[in-house]
Amino acid sequence: MSYFDSNAVGETSLWFASTPLMADIEAFIRRLFSTVDANGVRTYQHIDLNTENNIYGFGSPQRSYQLTSSGKQHDIGFAIHDTGGTDTIDFSGSTAGTILDLRAGHFSSVNGCSNNVSIFAGHNADATDYYVENGIGSSHDDVLIGNDGANVLDGRGGADRMAGNGGDDIYFVDSPDDVIHEKANGGNDTVILLSKNLKIPQIANVEHIIYADELPGNDGNILCGGAGEDTLTGGEGQDTFRFSPELGNGNVERIKDFRVINDMILLDSLVFESGGGDGALALGAFHGSAEGIAHNAGDRIIYNTDSGALSYDVDGGGELAAIQVAQLTPNLRLSAADFIVI
Repeated sequence: MSYFDSNAVGETSLWFASTPLMADIEAFIRRLFSTVDANGVRTYQHIDLNTENNIYGFGSPQRSYQLTSSGKQHDIGFAIHDTGGTDTIDFSGSTAGTILDLRAGHFSSVNGCSNNVSIFAGHNADATDYYVENGIGSSHDDVLIGNDGANVLDGRGGADRMAGNGGDDIYFVDSPDDVIHEKANGGNDTVILLSKNLKIPQIANVEHIIYADELPGNDGNILCGGAGEDTLTGGEGQDTFRFSPELGNGNVERIKDFRVINDMILLDSLVFESGGGDGALALGAFHGSAEGIAHNAGDRIIYNTDSGALSYDVDGGGELAAIQVAQLTPNLRLSAADFIVI
């Protein structure tokens, strides 16, 4: 139902629309999911669509949103209509530098095409926003722009420029040529340097800088769990699992394929307040055992080797009960080195 010719929807480059575009989605919703009263006031119905933890771009399991470095899926464009979950736009395989814009209603450019990916701004009846939370750039020079949510921006190779806007953002930096721009009062932000050879003493309006040698490389994923019970699967490569759920209330993240040799778990210091300062988890703050309980007052992150339950103990076996925050595979050789507090 596109208003545009299917083989010439690009502004300065030739690409094919693999989904309805923003104007199409707007027209469809106005026709079928809205009403106009006698005073001419339009009211939109709430629409839930793509509410899981979705990937858009390279590695997407949905053909309409799947980009490739060659072939038919190279020169496509699509509009993302997403109302839930913790989602990622992945431009890692782009054949040219990209512009990756996570703001709803804005356009991104990938694979040498212009303005071929967009996020529909929507009309949520409950006033929540349409967010895609995370962005992964390419091996070229990229521009990554966040939104007012908590974003994870990973520029990958090249000299990248990244701006998180509002929210508590995480930036992955692998080059001294990368540039981070963060607004004043723009949240509690963290930069993770992928090599200790990077000497960056301070970044304006960024609260935390973490140096690490073994965080995810070019084959890794960044998976973030939000409120509720999420299932996170990293697949091959080095993966970083970040979760900052409200403790309790069934908020248990399920990590299906954590590998000690490759993967990392990030703990939000605003939630795990007794986990020590920002940076690597203190050696004495982790304890793993078949019983899955703290063995001294310093234990905070508890791993049950029999069941795979990962819990947070605010007082190390004191009066307050430990709260399960994640479910991992049993019998992993976890240690404090597998956790970073941000």
